[in-house]
Amino acid sequence: MGNKSQFKLSLGEVREVADVLINDVYVGRTWSVPFEINVDSKLIKAKGNKLRVEIRNLDANRIIWMDRNKVSWQNFFFVDVSYNSFNAAGWNPVPSGLIGPVKLLSAE
Repeated sequence: MGNKSQFKLSLGEVREVADVLINDVYVGRTWSVPFEINVDSKLIKAKGNKLRVEIRNLDANRIIWMDRNKVSWQNFFFVDVSYNSFNAAGWNPVPSGLIGPVKLLSAE
C-alpha cells in the first residue's frame, strides 16, 4: 500500500444507505454489500475517536408510518394495480438502521 497506512471500516448489515464521518471528517457513503469504507490512518487518533454513521431508511417504512398516522403525503392520483386507492398502512415495516456488527480492520 505504499507509505499510506489504511484501515477498513466494516459496518456489517446496513439498511439502506450509510454516510460515515470519523472525528467530524466525512469519509464516504456505502449503499451495497459489503458495506465497507476505506479509512486513511491519518484520521484515526490514538484514543478518543468519534464515529458518526448517518443511516438513510427505506422510503417504504416512512410511507407505512404516514399512512398509519393519516399523514397526507400523496399530492397526485396514486392507485395500485387494481386501481384501488394506494394505502400502505397494512404493510409490515422492513428492518432498518445500522444492524452491524461494526468493526475497524487493518486493510494491509
